[in-house]
Amino acid sequence: MKKSVLSPFQSTPHKLLAIVLAFMLIAFLSIQPAFGDNLYGSIRGTVIDPSGAAMADVKLTATNIATGITYHVTSGGDGQFAFLQLPIGDYNVDAEKTGFKKFTAGHIHLDLDQIYSLKATMQVGAAAEVIEVDANPAQVETTSMQLTTTITGNQIVDLPLNGRSWVQLMQLQTGVQGASDRFGNNGGMDTYAANGSSTQQNSFLINGTDSNDISLNTPAIVPSPDAIGQFDLVTSTINPEYGRNSGAVVNAAIKSGTNSFHGDVFEFYRDTFLDAKAWFQPTVSPFHQNQYGGTIGGPIVKDHAFFFFSYQGRRARQPEPGGFANAANNFGSAIVPVVPSSAERTGDFSVSTGGGFFPCPSSGTGLCASPFPMVGADGATHPAGTLYSTLFPTGVIPTADLNPLAVSLLNQYVPLPNAAGNAYFFNPGTKAGQDQYLGRLDERISNKDAIWFYGLYENDTTLNDLPFIGADLPGFGETDPNKNYEFTLDWTHTFSGSMLNEARVAYLRYNLNAVSPQKPTLPSSAGFSINPQDPAGAGLPVMSLAGFFALGFSEDGPQPRRENIYQFVDNLSKVMGHHTMKFGFNMDRIQLNNPFYFDQDGVFTFNGAGPFSTGNGEADFLLGIPDSYAQSSGG
Repeated sequence: MKKSVLSPFQSTPHKLLAIVLAFMLIAFLSIQPAFGDNLYGSIRGTVIDPSGAAMADVKLTATNIATGITYHVTSGGDGQFAFLQLPIGDYNVDAEKTGFKKFTAGHIHLDLDQIYSLKATMQVGAAAEVIEVDANPAQVETTSMQLTTTITGNQIVDLPLNGRSWVQLMQLQTGVQGASDRFGNNGGMDTYAANGSSTQQNSFLINGTDSNDISLNTPAIVPSPDAIGQFDLVTSTINPEYGRNSGAVVNAAIKSGTNSFHGDVFEFYRDTFLDAKAWFQPTVSPFHQNQYGGTIGGPIVKDHAFFFFSYQGRRARQPEPGGFANAANNFGSAIVPVVPSSAERTGDFSVSTGGGFFPCPSSGTGLCASPFPMVGADGATHPAGTLYSTLFPTGVIPTADLNPLAVSLLNQYVPLPNAAGNAYFFNPGTKAGQDQYLGRLDERISNKDAIWFYGLYENDTTLNDLPFIGADLPGFGETDPNKNYEFTLDWTHTFSGSMLNEARVAYLRYNLNAVSPQKPTLPSSAGFSINPQDPAGAGLPVMSLAGFFALGFSEDGPQPRRENIYQFVDNLSKVMGHHTMKFGFNMDRIQLNNPFYFDQDGVFTFNGAGPFSTGNGEADFLLGIPDSYAQSSGG
């Protein structure tokens, strides 16, 4: 008979359950009284009498100065009390008990996730007498291990922000810096590295809602700075509630209405006359930008229900960033492709060849011979395999050999040179338009129930004269329309002065049709026998001539990205003596549809180095002899 020895975790189911529960109990009892993904602060402390003894059954009231809403708790047998979940803002706290003077602590300011520690010392006397103290605005953090920085709404709107992206203010925290990876702030996405983590390891929450672009893990929603009440940046020793990422946590709260109407209007304007030209550019690149909008908030019913609304618009016209196209030169944002001269458009390359025959490609891979029969300079038709030096001894290609499709594309899309060296100089531009609407409603239904709702709609469209990795000549524009929606509904129910529950449901829709043609065009309409997988996003195939120019739409598009995030959160908080325990549940249901139609329209290369190349990419293009062709159904 074989005897086995079991470890504690290989024991009976009842014993295993007991061990797990024991570990959970230890973990709960050691929890710091901090509230993770919520949008609130809390006030907790002790009520004592003149001798320093704890006082039980003292009634405490916290009043939000801006909204007039009150919250009530009663101190326990050990004198402890806690206002578990208070909206950020300024509060007055009153403590009352028969036989003692009324104690009032005024102007207690609460930030996101802040736990304010208050000691209320009662004095013997009539209740009509009041002891008033001003709360100390600065406190040493004794309740949370998290390293946190809070940026207030006034700081957000007062500090200079290029592009009005308040995410840039992450850099105010020690250990946060710009990174040079392709998703860092150098890539224009306003994401940063925190304490050595990659830029894709940050988590962005708007009103507690997961607001990340799931496929890239960068911010999907960036509300107007004027709509942000404040945001909290957690960069180290992050609480378990923030288990999504290893980098920083950005937790932003949208402003809410108050008992008084408040708001602002703004416009930020930039124009060409404010700019200097780049070193090599003859003129200043055009740059025009207007960012404008406003906010308004106020009461629907005083001390009961409130609203807040924000609008931000942006209209911009500026140079398109260089480096996307197959350009021979790039002076700042100016794309300078080399195009055929008037003579070369008819097949006369005698100037570029020095009046002689086409040389073999310098790589030595070419056969220097035709792949099919061609008409030579002598007017005779020569068989396939005839050397180009025999066919075109003077560098002039007979018009009979020119490919009709290539000639048609040349006449339609390739302009004549407008600068020395057969260069075509122009400034590709980008037009951008954004409209962002968001609002928030808050209502205190009863002393035990409060709800709020937040919604955002954003329409953001960019039009580029040049596509991403495609043509470097006009006529193949790209558009990147983006429509986003975000909604959150929150309900808080107070069971007693020591226990409350918060339930929250949220939805995020991120809909980006990246790298789409402004004018969808089937390749067959131009004479190509090419069938793209996505006809709605089709364009002409990319035809790249190394050292000269490129035609066609993008090699890397379209890239539509549609994301849905359904979120449910429930948090139950309970005060037990000196301990504040929090139990929570979070569910994210994520749907991502991100097809990538790369090379769907086909890609031709004319590098002047193929097996049947003349050694000149432009001549190869006119003859219809590419070095390579590729097509994909995407992924």
